[in-house]
Amino acid sequence: MVLKALKISLGRTNLKELTWERLIEFGRKRAAQGAEAATLAIDFSFIRTILLHAAAIHGINVSVENVQLARAALRHLDLVGK
Repeated sequence: MVLKALKISLGRTNLKELTWERLIEFGRKRAAQGAEAATLAIDFSFIRTILLHAAAIHGINVSVENVQLARAALRHLDLVGK
């Protein structure tokens, strides 16, 4: 279900457009829709795993740094939990 929801939310986003700003916007939108801190943590864990898979298995030039930066910012906003 998480992957399906991410595909709907971010599936058409070009990797170059998957900036930390875009990910923060995604997190804020999900929180506004009622997603709790733990749910957002799971979402960001999945996003990071997907990007790592793309880089490691498929050789796609993508970094997980934007995910880490967005997650840190959202943690400071109390939108992402453990």
